Amino acid sequence: MRNKTKAVYKYNITTSARPLGIYYFIVLMIIISFAIIALISSGNTHVSGIEFATVIFLLVLALADFRENFEALNQYGLSRKSIYVGKVLAFGSLALAAAFIDRLLVIAVEKITSPMENFLFGSFFTTMYETSFAKLNFWSENLLALLLSFSAYLALLSSGTFISAVFYRSNRIGKIAIAAGIPIFIFVAVPVIGAYIYTSKLAKVFTKLLEISLSTPARASVSFLLGAIIFGVITYPIVMRTTLKGK
Repeated sequence: MRNKTKAVYKYNITTSARPLGIYYFIVLMIIISFAIIALISSGNTHVSGIEFATVIFLLVLALADFRENFEALNQYGLSRKSIYVGKVLAFGSLALAAAFIDRLLVIAVEKITSPMENFLFGSFFTTMYETSFAKLNFWSENLLALLLSFSAYLALLSSGTFISAVFYRSNRIGKIAIAAGIPIFIFVAVPVIGAYIYTSKLAKVFTKLLEISLSTPARASVSFLLGAIIFGVITYPIVMRTTLKGK
């Protein structure tokens, strides 16, 4: 790793470490709170979805990260290529670290709370692909879950960086269009398109695509990794052409 890229890598890791630590502290407090509730009550408590929460956190982190880091690193005279490569390496490390932490949390909490009959803690991905994971032994299950988490996290970091880079380069109208367009697309356009597809001949094509890309943990991992690569490739020329605001 060249010195400039190494400096960018360290800077990104340093700036991401604190929010990551705060996030996992909150997650731990939530888990402990639900465990206490289960201890003092007779009702059943089911906690799962830690990976889904991490996906949301990493996406928000990537969306909020680009401008500050890009401007700060440019002030040190670092090239855009070094900034891009350093960020890719840092986000790869961050995705891997988050995947390991989530997996260790799932294993540890399940082990610690196993005597509690009314407290059930589970993994989002292993619940989503319960049939596939049920066939695996302990090590195979955790390795596959780790790969699935890593690929999903990397895809979200990559897509978040792409969106934030485009947002940074856009003018005022473009920023308004992006800020308003994404929520409208997710909450209005997607349901309408989904309803249309469901009632049309495209339903079979759409279902087949989902089956090919997400039907198993292995296929989902490959799909997420391909998504991360695609977003990474199209983000590169955007970063290379980005100029500091006001210059």
